[in-house]
Order: sequence, then structure tokens, then C-alpha cells
Amino acid sequence: MTNHFNLLKNKDFFRLYLSGSISEFGSLVTETAIMLLLFNLSGNNNSYLGLSRGVFLVFVTLGSLLGGPIGELPHKKITLIFCEFTRLIAIFLLIFTQSITVILVINATIAFFTGIFNPTRQAYINLVVSKTNIKQANALYGATLATLYLICPFIGVLLYNHFHGIIEISVIDACTYFFAILILSRIKSTKKTTPKVNMVSSFRSGMKYLNKRKDIKSLLINTSIRGLCIGILIPLLLPYTLNFLKLTEQHYAYLLGSFGAGGIIGGIVSHYLGNKFKIGKIIIIIFILESILMPIWLWSSIFLVNIIFMTIWGTLVFIRIPSQLNLISNTIEKSYLSRIHSVLNLAFIIPNILGSILVMIVGNIFSAFELLNFIAFSTLIITTVNLMTTGSRKLYSSC
Repeated sequence: MTNHFNLLKNKDFFRLYLSGSISEFGSLVTETAIMLLLFNLSGNNNSYLGLSRGVFLVFVTLGSLLGGPIGELPHKKITLIFCEFTRLIAIFLLIFTQSITVILVINATIAFFTGIFNPTRQAYINLVVSKTNIKQANALYGATLATLYLICPFIGVLLYNHFHGIIEISVIDACTYFFAILILSRIKSTKKTTPKVNMVSSFRSGMKYLNKRKDIKSLLINTSIRGLCIGILIPLLLPYTLNFLKLTEQHYAYLLGSFGAGGIIGGIVSHYLGNKFKIGKIIIIIFILESILMPIWLWSSIFLVNIIFMTIWGTLVFIRIPSQLNLISNTIEKSYLSRIHSVLNLAFIIPNILGSILVMIVGNIFSAFELLNFIAFSTLIITTVNLMTTGSRKLYSSC
């Protein structure tokens, strides 16, 4: 782990890392609070949770479609600052509303600029960090994100219950974006620049390149399966905790936190596993383990067992995420990096949208437990079939 933190001696990377971590902290706290707020405002209506998640993901997708080509352009720092500033304004508006419609519009705005921000930042990392340190950079981001997933749900629930609303939480989140902007503004302009490109032709050329890479296509298919799974799981985890496990909102925070606790472990060990085994092999094995784990977790009505399985799940996911980033960073030509990162985001987000739409349509027809059973066993079947393809075999032997 020492090598990971040695990267922070790179001042530009440290500023990029710190600004992203600060704004991500505020976002995850607010995301938990918004979920609780919408659930309460809608009279505990599961469909509104699906609608909220669906709207967010649709606009993240639209932002990602632009984010890939935009990430190839010069002046990446200006793009990142503009995205942070726009999200600051949007989150500040939460202070003045209790309207579900307005909250959804604000969520859509935040999502759109998040979609632009993420692939642009990922492309920027490849400019400020040497290629030999990309693995460590991605692992550090993964471990940090896992830590935030551990603490932020607790903070979100505690603050929401303490303040009986989201006003103060919105102020805190707005402040995190403000400080992130200040830190980003201190990053020195990189000497590496890219020529201006036509965004439409840039995206098309990226798709043509992707079509030649069966291993990456297999990665995208498996990522899409996880996207659908998470799209159904996230909005239903709260009612699953309250209605099936018969527990409280605080226990919901514990479940999210245990996922983050496992993520810390996964983020730490992902780099060491990557040095001992082929990255593709790690990714495929984790896809298999995740598919087996979810139905086992779902049928564990004992809360302690739920916590254990969520911790294991978080460990697997946060080994896989930096492994996927490393696979792309090490096997994709630099001129295509931002576009392939954007497509990877879309491969996760679009099925997320479909999952959220499904929850929105049938969330009050079937119980959370029934819907989660459907996606758990469907994921297991589809993953098994996909593992038999040529692309999965190529992915298994990659790197």
C-alpha cells in the first residue's frame, strides 16, 4: 500500500485525487439522504425509488455519451471545474424544495454532469500519472471509493434523522463541490495536449476499434449484467431491509456500510492480486463468484449473515473495478482510452436504467424480495451462458 500513497507525492495527481474524493463524499451522503427523502415523500412507494434511480441513470448516460469525446479534448481541467460548479448549483437548489418532481430534475442535472465528469477525469489521470503507476492510481481510487461507501451511508442516515430533512445535508454537499473546485483550479496545465476532434466521428471510430476486441466486448457484456442487477438492487435494498428483514433505516445503513467495508479490503488487495495473476483471469473468476453470492445473500434472513455476505460482495466488486480499469489502461491505445472508459460506463449504466424502469413499473405489484430473486437467478444463468463464449476465453487470458 506504500506505493499507492507514494503517488500522492505527485502534486497534480494528489489534487485530482483529493478533489474527487471530497466531492464524492458529499455526493454519497446526499444520495443516501435523497433515497430516504423520496421514500418518505412518496408514502413508502417502491415505484418512486425506481423512477428516481431511472431518471438519474438516463441523464448519466446522456452525459457519458458526451463525456467520452469531450475527455479527448484539451482543457480537461476546465471541463472538470465546470462540471463541479454546475453540480454545486444544482445541489444547492435542494435547500428550497420538497417537491418530488423538482428533486428528480435536480438529480437529472447532477447526473448529466457526473456523466461528463467521470470519463474526463479518468483520461486526465492517464496524463498526470506515468503508465507504470496507472495500476496503483486505479487501486487507490478503488480503495478510497470503498471507504466512502463504508462511512457515507451511516453519515447520510444519521444526518437525515437528526435534521429531519435534507436542507443541512445539501449545504454540506455544496461545500464539498466548492472545495473541490478550489483544489482542481490549482492543477497545473499538462504539456500533453490532444488535437480537436469531431465528437461524432470520434465516437464512431471508438466503436469500430471496440468491435475488434472480443475480450473487451465480453467485459462489457458481463458489466451490463451487473448493471441490470444493481439497477434493481439499489432502489429495492431499502424496502427489502424494512419489509423482508423487518429492520430499520439504520440497519439499511449497516448493509451499505458493510459493502463498503468489504470494498476497502478489495481495493487494498486488488493491486497485489494483479501482480500475481492475469487481470482477465481475476475479472472472470469474480464474475462467477458474484453470480453465486447474490442468491445466497438474498435468502439469508439472519442480519449478521447478511452483513457477512455484503462484506464479501463488496470485496469482490472492489477487486473487480480497478482490475477492469487496469485492463483498459494497459491494453487500449491511449488515443481511445477516454472513449472506451465512456463505453464501459454506458455498459453499466444503460442496464441500470432498465432495472430501475422495471422497479418503477412493477415495484408495487411484486415485493422487493420477489424482484431481487428474479434478478439474482437471472444473473446466474446469463453469466454462465456468457462464460462459454470466445470473448470470455480471450478475456480470461488477457494481461
